[in-house]
Amino acid sequence: MHKWNLLKKTAPCILSLAVAATSFPTAVMATDLDSSIVADETEQSDEEEIAEVSDYEAAAGEVADAEEIAAEDQNADEITEESAAENTEEEASGADEFTAAEDETEAFADSDELQGEYQYVYAGLTWAEYWASEGVYAAGDTTSSEELDGHKELDKGAFDTVTRATTNHGLHRGSFQTETTIVAEDGSRYPIATWVDRNTIKLTDGKTVGFKKGTITKADGTTVDMDHYEVYGLKYVPVAVRTEDYAAFCQKYNVVTNDGVLEGGYGEVQLSAYTATAAVTADTNGLKYAVKNGDSFTFEARKTGADSGIKDQAQKTATNVTPTVKDASGSYGEFLRVDITGDGYGDLGANMQAVRWDYCGDDATGTKVLRSFGTKFAADNWMHKAMGIQLGLTDSLRCQLPEGTDGTGYWRLTVYALGYADYSFVVQATDANIVKPAEDPADTTALTKEVETAKALAENDYTKATWAAMQIELQEAEELLAREDATQAEVDEALEHLKAAEAALVKVTVALDKTSATIYTGKTVTLKAASNDTAKTVTYTTSNKAVATVSSTGVVKGVKAGTAVITANCGNATATCKVTVKAPSVKFAKKSAVVYKGKTATVKATLAGVSSVTYKSSNTKIATVNSKTGTVKGIKAGTVTITATSGKLKATYKLTVKNPTFTLTKSSATIAKGKTTTIRSKATPVSTVTYTSSNKKVATVTGKGVVKGISKGKATITVKCNGITKKFVVTVK
Repeated sequence: MHKWNLLKKTAPCILSLAVAATSFPTAVMATDLDSSIVADETEQSDEEEIAEVSDYEAAAGEVADAEEIAAEDQNADEITEESAAENTEEEASGADEFTAAEDETEAFADSDELQGEYQYVYAGLTWAEYWASEGVYAAGDTTSSEELDGHKELDKGAFDTVTRATTNHGLHRGSFQTETTIVAEDGSRYPIATWVDRNTIKLTDGKTVGFKKGTITKADGTTVDMDHYEVYGLKYVPVAVRTEDYAAFCQKYNVVTNDGVLEGGYGEVQLSAYTATAAVTADTNGLKYAVKNGDSFTFEARKTGADSGIKDQAQKTATNVTPTVKDASGSYGEFLRVDITGDGYGDLGANMQAVRWDYCGDDATGTKVLRSFGTKFAADNWMHKAMGIQLGLTDSLRCQLPEGTDGTGYWRLTVYALGYADYSFVVQATDANIVKPAEDPADTTALTKEVETAKALAENDYTKATWAAMQIELQEAEELLAREDATQAEVDEALEHLKAAEAALVKVTVALDKTSATIYTGKTVTLKAASNDTAKTVTYTTSNKAVATVSSTGVVKGVKAGTAVITANCGNATATCKVTVKAPSVKFAKKSAVVYKGKTATVKATLAGVSSVTYKSSNTKIATVNSKTGTVKGIKAGTVTITATSGKLKATYKLTVKNPTFTLTKSSATIAKGKTTTIRSKATPVSTVTYTSSNKKVATVTGKGVVKGISKGKATITVKCNGITKKFVVTVK
């Protein structure tokens, strides 16, 4: 990807005049400046640059006004009406922003390296350039009236200026699809590429700066306050440029080539930011052909196409959206407003670039157009993050109805959005929808009461995002109440918005993965908390530190036996877990045991809160013990103590080793030939007994001690058990 800065050599001259000449009337435009003023401001410029300024000013008045969205919040007073007026022009940024490096220019010195008749790219166009060939009213007119709206702000000029949006809120909305520059009080300029997050801006040179409520934090940590900001036009317009003109085009415009990164969108509530890959073709919807005229370019009307202009993404169609003509309000300086709501407005709104309004009078089909108006984002298109897309037409020099009409009748609106097919619809405006001058003072009773209700709410009861959204509406309501000239429509709308924001508040919740747990002293258990607000920090407390402690990450450690309640806190939401702490122990089930000489037995200790013990015999000449398994073996008759040890914990039992015994009930027997007798014995411990006949021709014996007479005579049966041998004599008659 190559991205060249927009090169308008006239920009430094025009802009320096607009910014520096604070004594000028609020409607001063580049075309209004006389030669003496230009000479004063360009004293250090060469004659060639001055000539180029004149040439540019003469080119169809295509310098669009810079949109200025200034602070609605506590920083609103930082933006003066003068600075707003100074930026009603499109003026390009300073020379340091728009001068292309020589090596970048050389990259296109040989157009033969580029393939095809046309190069297809995204380019940043001024509003005047974008609308010039679209047949809209006063498309190239950059003049402005000095009339202020009901908010005492200059937003009635061509390509209207809006200064009422907050420095955070407005900048997000005004820059995500536009070429925008923040101008600091010290004159430094910060051209915006995109927003990394709510308080971090990525600049066009790839660097980042912090931004919060009008304060810019530079990379070195120093800060400077914002003076105003300027919005020039759309930054992602699909453009076809003849290959032979491509080098010159890249010197004059911000360009994103195919496979380059597109960044924009507005991430808040139902709106979403995006990062996409450029893929402009001859069939990309909204494509404009650039036509080189000397040192400048003009642009043909946008083409309808089937391609999205985004790599690996089919063209989207607006779905699940509903347009509604709103009752007359004028809250934002508009005389007619249309809202788009529904589940699908979020993505459409985040990608929205511009809106065309066609006034069709009494033609319900929307095909007989009396006059067309081309609007720009943030001036007369705006969004409520939780209430839909809000479109309005402001009473401006750029939006004048045909003579003899009053705005009632049918309007066809067409929304242009990145990656979308054009979304067009027809609505009917009645007299009730057209804003008229206020006659009676507004009744603010209900709004005042609702403001008091909202201020009485506790921030910690709600999620951070929904609370912040409500605060925006609360602030706007308070600012409206402070005005003496607020209209009833404005008050009613502010009340509606505040109530909606209150209704949208979400109670913060937190839950633990355990409601009870048992641990031993010195051991730990980790509690995991889940909250519906990831922006809020979960903290933990214990009811009894002497029994159990808890870390900031929910790790509970047993201190001594007892119980303690661990509480997870998120805002004002809580969840608890009862923790029982037990002392660890090592125990034997019996106090004594017996094993016979030469025999083994396993006696294991019962463990609680310890993982292992070591076994030991007090006298290995009498009995041994396996240190790990606890298996004992009798060596000789006697008594020993077996000890199980784990740290300071011990348990013992008395082991008696006995000699084994074996006796026969009787030692002889007389049986007849063919008859049997059974040898009976007693053994301690019970063990296997073996039998052997000395003369199987006289008597045989089974494994169970059954002796059978075979023939006359005597035989000796040898009986063995527990290592003891006994004799049994059998006489056969």
